[in-house]
Amino acid sequence: CKPWSQELLNDFLSDLYGGAKDISKPLFRFHLIDNMADGSSVMILNVDHAVGDGISMIGLLMSLYDEGKVVVPRAPCAKRPAKPSVFQKLHGLVHGAVMALAMP
Repeated sequence: CKPWSQELLNDFLSDLYGGAKDISKPLFRFHLIDNMADGSSVMILNVDHAVGDGISMIGLLMSLYDEGKVVVPRAPCAKRPAKPSVFQKLHGLVHGAVMALAMP
């Protein structure tokens, strides 16, 4: 197999990241090129932004390369309201039905 030059790698990356995404393919793909002209290897991880945002992807990449425990700081986010329980939903349904029947 012919060794990859830096120019060939650049062309491959341009094709990989340029243009429209093919949604019939997985949202993440690995490419391994283990025959670079200088004897090195290249691993390319192509991940669509729908899989994760920048912070979560940094954590993923750090976990791939770091043998220690990775702690990724999380951005503060607004507290989501708690989902109503089944009983709260049932109460709301019964209350709404009673109110509807009580209307003249």
